[in-house]
Amino acid sequence: MADPSSRWVRPVAVGLVRHPPGTGDARRRRVRIEQALRADEEGYALADIVEIDDVILREDGALLVVEGMAVRFDAYAVLVTGAVDRARVEDLAERLRLLLVDVPEPGE
Repeated sequence: MADPSSRWVRPVAVGLVRHPPGTGDARRRRVRIEQALRADEEGYALADIVEIDDVILREDGALLVVEGMAVRFDAYAVLVTGAVDRARVEDLAERLRLLLVDVPEPGE
């Protein structure tokens, strides 16, 4: 078995997605796949994706979750898809010294 200390460790990223009202499960899965693929392309380990849908999790709560995860995992970047409050996300990224990576919606 290989020595675990010799493995290449990727910096961590957290995903943030805002879904339009009425987004179906298939579209949600596709967005998650796009975020995971982009994280891999950029060289990040994707910790999780926080989804804003204005029913279960609104933007205020989602940003708190992203912040908590970013701090806990010592994240390097936040991947963003959809119509999020850009100023608030940029503020979060600046405070936590995160890179902000835009991930387009599938089909854009």
